[in-house]
Amino acid sequence: MVTLDEAKLYCRVDFEDDNTSITLMIEAAQSHLESIGVDFTVEPLPTAIKQAVLMLVCHFYDNREIDSAGTTSVIGCLIAPYTEKTL
Repeated sequence: MVTLDEAKLYCRVDFEDDNTSITLMIEAAQSHLESIGVDFTVEPLPTAIKQAVLMLVCHFYDNREIDSAGTTSVIGCLIAPYTEKTL
């Protein structure tokens, strides 16, 4: 599990205004990785999985605007497991 403090340190955020948003980004990153088969029940959590979550959180944080093509493709990846095609 990636903590809020770890994600903030990785994203170089040293204020509390975005704590709620970053927490949601951590949950979204983990949920996405779980949807593609990553196992978060392994103890201890492998460093590569933790790094993947941190990288996704930082990407989400740095690209919060919807107007870029890259962001819309990330959104598509996140919601793909929940679309009608997969239900």
